Amino acid sequence: MSTPTLSPTGLKMFLQCPALFRARYVDKLFRPESNRWMERGTRVHSLIEGELIGKEPDWTEERAVFGNMKSVFEVVDRFRDEGYQMYAEYESAMSREDGKVDWWDESARYRSKLDLLLVHPERHHAVIVDWKTGKTPGDPFVQLAFNAMCVCPEVHENFFDAFFVYVDQGRAEHYKLSAIRGNAWVTDDKWKKQIVVNHPDEKYGVRYFLEKVDAACAEDDFPATPNDKCRWCDWKGCGLAWSRKRRSRRGPRPCSRRRGPTGPR
Repeated sequence: MSTPTLSPTGLKMFLQCPALFRARYVDKLFRPESNRWMERGTRVHSLIEGELIGKEPDWTEERAVFGNMKSVFEVVDRFRDEGYQMYAEYESAMSREDGKVDWWDESARYRSKLDLLLVHPERHHAVIVDWKTGKTPGDPFVQLAFNAMCVCPEVHENFFDAFFVYVDQGRAEHYKLSAIRGNAWVTDDKWKKQIVVNHPDEKYGVRYFLEKVDAACAEDDFPATPNDKCRWCDWKGCGLAWSRKRRSRRGPRPCSRRRGPTGPR
């Protein structure tokens, strides 16, 4: 089977559970259900984008966020005063050959949307910013490296500063990224030493994980990863054994969930 177009969310889902990735992106059995946290996230992102482009949005429902973000807006204004070009909700797409393509182009292999991209045309420097309305992500590697890999062919930069801005907490986490020849890494403050975050194989860069997805699709091998937070195995009758190889193996069922969307068993 052909590999579906990948995004940071899709790649993170594959690393979490290949069977869940197949259900969502290959067989398209479900789409994420909207909830109040997702709706708030969309609203806050829209308010921030409006503020950055000068629309003067109504912050009545998110006054606390606006208070936390004032210093961030001031920093962005300083970047712009220094000559940085600003792109809010920047969409980037790459082909398999690592070339820039339009977002909806059929040859698009990777897609990534950045909340904010700042590029200085003379300093050869770019800044990637992501607004976070939820909890701290356990591992920033996939999203940051994926974003840098996608943006690199467009801005012609190999080194990036990246920030996760937690709008409800009024704080930011700073990372440095390097991207070369269709690959990307999270590095230290001087771009000299790579930081291994949680995955032991991150020394190979994000391309290593993309190749794992290609191999799974080529072999139709999507084993389930048991965990207590996923309900999709139960939803399919406790049997998301998509992997043909796994079907012939003996061992415990791939689902450890004790209740499904219809309630306790």
